[in-house]
Amino acid sequence: MRVTAVDAVEVITPAELTKPFLLERQATLYQNTLYRTYAIRVKDGLKLCRDAEMLVGDSDLTYEADIVGLFGRFVLPAGIDEKLLPLDDFLPRIDETDVNTYLTDRFHWNGTFNVKRRPASLSMVFKFDEDRRRKHLIRVSYRRGCCYFEATVADWSVVDSFSAGKLLRCTWLRNRNIDLVGFLVRPDGCLIARAMHPAYSLTWEELIFTAFVLAVEADRMEYLIKEEDEY
Repeated sequence: MRVTAVDAVEVITPAELTKPFLLERQATLYQNTLYRTYAIRVKDGLKLCRDAEMLVGDSDLTYEADIVGLFGRFVLPAGIDEKLLPLDDFLPRIDETDVNTYLTDRFHWNGTFNVKRRPASLSMVFKFDEDRRRKHLIRVSYRRGCCYFEATVADWSVVDSFSAGKLLRCTWLRNRNIDLVGFLVRPDGCLIARAMHPAYSLTWEELIFTAFVLAVEADRMEYLIKEEDEY
C-alpha cells in the first residue's frame, strides 16, 4: 500500500516555461527537496504540486513517526544534509537469490538481479530479460532520514537537445502519471529518476519493490528517449 501527502505549490504561467527556467528550477529541487514534483495543466499554465510518498509493506503498519516524517519532507531547510550513514544501520540484508525469487513470484521476473554493497552506498543492477539486453543501475544511499534511490536516464548532451516542451513531458508531466518515482534534471544537466523512503522503517520488501519500480520506470524512459541501453 502507498501512503502519500500532496499539496499544490504554485501556478507557473506559459511565459515562464522556458528551458532555462525548467533546468534551474529542477536543479534546485534536486538539491533541496526529498519529495516528487509533478505538474497539472490548468487554464493559466501549469499547477505545480509536491508529493511525498512511502510504502506500507509486509507489516501493514504505519507508525506515527512515519507520518510526521512524511509531512516533514515538505519543510526541509535549503541544502540537504549529505551526512553519510553506514547502510548497515538501516538496510536489511540483501541476498541475490532471495531477490530473484521474490521478483519471479511477484512480477513473473525472468531477468537477473545483482548487488554491490559499500559502507555508505549500494548499487543494484536489474537485468530485465533472459537475454540481458536491457538493464538499469540503481544507486542507494542515505539522505536526511531517507533511504534515497537514484537512477541515471540520460546525460547532459541528450538533455541539451531537448526543447522546453520535451523536457517538461519527460519530467513534471511524466511524474503526474506514475507513483513513487520522480524524474528531474540534476545540476550537472543529467536526467535522473529518484525515489525515497523513511530509512528507519524500511522493510526488505519495501526496499526491493521501490528499487525495482524505479529501475523499470527509468529504463522505460531511457528507451523512449534514445532506445540505446546505456545505464
